[in-house]
Amino acid sequence: MTFGEILSRAAVNTCLGMGTVFVMLILISAIIFLFKYIPKETASAPEREAQAADAELIPAIIAAVLAASKKEAEEDEAYPYVVRSIKRR
Repeated sequence: MTFGEILSRAAVNTCLGMGTVFVMLILISAIIFLFKYIPKETASAPEREAQAADAELIPAIIAAVLAASKKEAEEDEAYPYVVRSIKRR
């Protein structure tokens, strides 16, 4: 193989590789552009109420777990957790 043949094959490989990359980038940008046509699902009123209840339930569960674990570790003076009441304003 001559030097010119090697360079021509290298140029073809380079063009194919770069062409593949740019075609995939165009495809990805087209898919992202089409995302705005996908309808968004909105949560209904009962779902929003359930989510709000879950948001209020999580701190209560954490406080209960800490209180239960504190009873087990009361003899340990270096216990780092303190359970305090949480009041909403």
